[in-house]
Amino acid sequence: MRLKFEMGDTSKQKSGLYTSLPSSELLPFQLVTFGDYTCDGRYFTEREGQGNFLFLGTISGCGELRYRGETAFLQPGQAAVVDCYRYHYYATSGDKPWRFIWMHFSGAAAAAFVQMLNGEGLRKTSLDPSWGEEFFPQLESYAAQPGRSTDFLLSLWLHQFFNELAQFEGGRSGGRYQQEMLDTAAYLRENPGASSKSDIARQLGIDISTVRRYYEEVREELAGQGA
Repeated sequence: MRLKFEMGDTSKQKSGLYTSLPSSELLPFQLVTFGDYTCDGRYFTEREGQGNFLFLGTISGCGELRYRGETAFLQPGQAAVVDCYRYHYYATSGDKPWRFIWMHFSGAAAAAFVQMLNGEGLRKTSLDPSWGEEFFPQLESYAAQPGRSTDFLLSLWLHQFFNELAQFEGGRSGGRYQQEMLDTAAYLRENPGASSKSDIARQLGIDISTVRRYYEEVREELAGQGA
């Protein structure tokens, strides 16, 4: 097992632990640990060989995530899940503090869920910003009363939470995707010579991976409209 980390300023970092009964291993999902961190530029975690899975969701700032040979920058409202047995690295990116919610989880359906969401690589998904205020208090309340009933309720809660993530995999569903598509299309109409994806991302305030994903699709749509 590999584990290296630097916590930096811990004054705005809170975490919790949930202790499941042995029988809960049969449930689709189990909560292990969870937290709500605001981290300065020193923060990073490098891990490999741990037998559970990790969810990361950005509330503010930006985090860099490396997994399966790919790098993703988790902007506000973006999330990802990884298999902690595989090598992964995540850290604060940029000059601003990175606030993110996280949890380690396991369960009978966990591996299949992570595989379904990521495929053979790493895919980001969208995260409802309201989770920034609800996530930690909700899990903390469950952790305060462990037992068979709570194990079951937590598994249901996690199933609903992950189902919501899966619906917005890659940000391609709902209002977020539609708005980013509209913004990208509007920018390309107003700037027909724009070719630098990094410049477009900076002007629109969205992640460059988002621009890469939408760029050709928008170009084809505009070409079909004679734009």
